[in-house]
Amino acid sequence: MTNTSLDFTVFTMVSGFNLLGSDGYPVKSVSEFTANGGVNRVLLTWKDPNDVVIDGEVVAKWAGTKIIRREDRFPRNEKDGDVVIDNKVRNKYESTPFIDHGLNNNTEYFYMAFPYTEKNIYTLTEESRAATIPRADVLYNEGVEGVNWVVGYSLNSGSQQKMDDRLRVSVRYNNGNGTRTWVTEEPVDLSNIDHIEIDWAGSQSSGLGQYTYFYATKEQQGNHMTADAKITHNDRFTRRTQTLSVSGLSGDYYQAFAGATAHSSFTTTRHRDLFKVILKER
Repeated sequence: MTNTSLDFTVFTMVSGFNLLGSDGYPVKSVSEFTANGGVNRVLLTWKDPNDVVIDGEVVAKWAGTKIIRREDRFPRNEKDGDVVIDNKVRNKYESTPFIDHGLNNNTEYFYMAFPYTEKNIYTLTEESRAATIPRADVLYNEGVEGVNWVVGYSLNSGSQQKMDDRLRVSVRYNNGNGTRTWVTEEPVDLSNIDHIEIDWAGSQSSGLGQYTYFYATKEQQGNHMTADAKITHNDRFTRRTQTLSVSGLSGDYYQAFAGATAHSSFTTTRHRDLFKVILKER
């Protein structure tokens, strides 16, 4: 049961809950609802509400959360727009985003989360709203993947990590050179791109034989030697923004971020971090 008019009706507030009818209690709204635009997609995260317990008795049991989307304004109820997902696993998308695919870049999308109980009582609150605009130019932005990044070329000891605000490669020399790479899952069209802005940082420790690369390549599992354009650091460097010129390239290229170690004195793990990858048009 929900309000089905075009505007929210006035409803009774009891202990912070919105009572939309006399059939029972609703649960609280979702929390930490975020929408982040990528390339033709939006990444959604939220935390589902707990059951409502009064005097030791469960009076409202969470059954699921529906995410509704519109392009002109925020949805006003669970039937007012396109159903993006009806999730019935609590907190499934609290840390791992749900990805809303197939959207138009440079179009604003309005989302609202509607948690509901086993009695189909929906909760409507402004705290459950989020809006964003997918952008074709953002490949990565401090934890938000504009496109999917997957494990690329790997050799010997090391690891790849997706952290809260960065992509990390960790490498070490262990009876041979070590290399670890993140690469875009799909190639990126560079036909109208002048350069790529890269916000990154190298190893924490100085020394010979440690390399950091960002490169564009036709081969998804290729190493830096297959690059058609690349930036190379052969020592540590603090976080900075640099540009990779791709004005001479046209067509689809995978984007790759790699760390390599090629010196036997480095038997400890060294990290490289990628924070942002932004395309800049010609």
